[in-house]
Amino acid sequence: MTREAAFLVFAEAARRIWSNADTALRRTSLADGPPANRAVGASLRAVPRPARAIGDLLVVPGGVRFELHLADRLLALDAATIRAVLAHEAIHFGVPNHGADFRRLARLHGASISEAGGTDGRVRVQEKVGQRYQTVADFGTEDEARAWAREQARAEPGSRWRLSL
Repeated sequence: MTREAAFLVFAEAARRIWSNADTALRRTSLADGPPANRAVGASLRAVPRPARAIGDLLVVPGGVRFELHLADRLLALDAATIRAVLAHEAIHFGVPNHGADFRRLARLHGASISEAGGTDGRVRVQEKVGQRYQTVADFGTEDEARAWAREQARAEPGSRWRLSL
């Protein structure tokens, strides 16, 4: 898929998720470079501050613009995975984090929950090793993963853990 075609898929997902997405889409450009985090397939960056959601409406502050960054490796994946990752980024128009609201919208709209584009529904526990996080275990539910990560943190004081949904 070309970068331009991927941008159209992103715009389609944004319109499906947000009833007034055209406001944000008019202020969105396709960035030249890949995402800063090489582990992700795409990223949406709001400059200077993010929009926020009220129901299915976006509140876009004046002067804000968005940049969609795409990794070349994303464009080589199958169309369904690309759609899921770009829907993930479209949700970020109104929900800047990966909390409960984000996960609810992702499940409702068939978006990937993981920043890396995972669509298998597994919850991965990652340990910080140096500057990066590495997956060390995966679980079927968020509660199981969170409990296991807490156990590891107690057993190894000073270690850092996170969930990758």
